[in-house]
Amino acid sequence: MGNEARIIVILEFGSYTMRSGVHKDTIKNSLTAADRILCKRPETNWGLQDILAGFTQPAHLFDDVESLIANLSPELKPGDHVIVMSNSGFGGIHQKLLTAFKAIRAYETATTQ
Repeated sequence: MGNEARIIVILEFGSYTMRSGVHKDTIKNSLTAADRILCKRPETNWGLQDILAGFTQPAHLFDDVESLIANLSPELKPGDHVIVMSNSGFGGIHQKLLTAFKAIRAYETATTQ
């Protein structure tokens, strides 16, 4: 990955067990290697915001996919590794991310010529 590559984790709690917080005690350990964490807010409040507040790296909650992508897009750098974890369609995030990546690439190409 190189020294400058970052790991950015995007997480949606899509399954019933994830939405209900069954794994809340193990979430933190599974995300410690991430350089940045972006989560879609789960339907029920089981303390995810408190868990994210305990990270030293940036970790944020978003109410919808569009807000999450709008926050992420300006921060992306070449070489970043974006990991999307979900058990559902996640609001079409995969295609929306690809569209955002293409727009960033087009902007970078246009401004360097």
